Amino acid sequence: MTGRQRYSKGRFERSERGSTLVLVTLFIFVLFGFTALSIDVANVYSQKHKAHDATDAAALAGVAKLAPSGSASDAITEAEVIANTNGVTHAEITASNTGTIEVGSWDGTNFTANTAPFNAVHVPAQRTVTNHFGRVVGFPLMTPVVDSIAEIGVHSVPYGIPSSALQPIGGTNTLQQWNPGNWGLVELCGPVPKNDPEPVITNGCFGSIGSTVPAVQGIPNKTANAFQDMYNSGQTVIVLPVTSDFQQGSSGGGDVTVQNFVIVQLLNAGSGSGSGWSINVQILGLGFDDLKRFGLGPVRSLVE
Repeated sequence: MTGRQRYSKGRFERSERGSTLVLVTLFIFVLFGFTALSIDVANVYSQKHKAHDATDAAALAGVAKLAPSGSASDAITEAEVIANTNGVTHAEITASNTGTIEVGSWDGTNFTANTAPFNAVHVPAQRTVTNHFGRVVGFPLMTPVVDSIAEIGVHSVPYGIPSSALQPIGGTNTLQQWNPGNWGLVELCGPVPKNDPEPVITNGCFGSIGSTVPAVQGIPNKTANAFQDMYNSGQTVIVLPVTSDFQQGSSGGGDVTVQNFVIVQLLNAGSGSGSGWSINVQILGLGFDDLKRFGLGPVRSLVE
């Protein structure tokens, strides 16, 4: 090997080592950047989770003030106190998209503020989190937003009594076909399988005043079987929703709106079949005050 060749080889090796050093340095810098960013992101998620826990607690505490005889202002005051106690400040609530805690109506899908019947509380917050490393690359702050909505309601059998047919406390109602094709069964618990509705009827589910739900047509014998099972098993004191009137005709079940809840006692296992089925119940109580007295509610649920 000539001197020129040895010189060229040495220069090439030095150049290669220099390039490798640059790449390693760049890789370390990028790796540090990703690591730093992940630390900031983890911190933001942690702060968001803490804020959401606080707004959840605040919404549940606030909505309890709506029953049995509370007011919207009581609910808002209670919700803010609990939010502050759990680390969400008034400024964070004010910085949110609505800028305030709201009381309104939850219809099972949407919340509408300042609309009766008041059955839900919405607690929002926007938290400002300072980035420790993100500021180096132009992201000094992140502002996660949280929202919590809680509604208040009752665990009830999804069979409605129209308010126009409801008897006073102490009186007797006959559960029957309210209008042709409509037997009172409603989708308070979501879709009701027509081939086997008994578990849905006998187990019941959560519902709230103001909810608008579809009525279920047909299946009188299966509905009758469910009430007979409840009576035979000793499950005679139950809660039913009081609803708007059921539509006439059998072309469509239509929707009904839950207006209240009534406590009834099954007086027998029912009689008849098909369009002739009926069962007698005694009215024991009506509304949140009586539900509380009987130890049947109300109950609260986070819906968002």
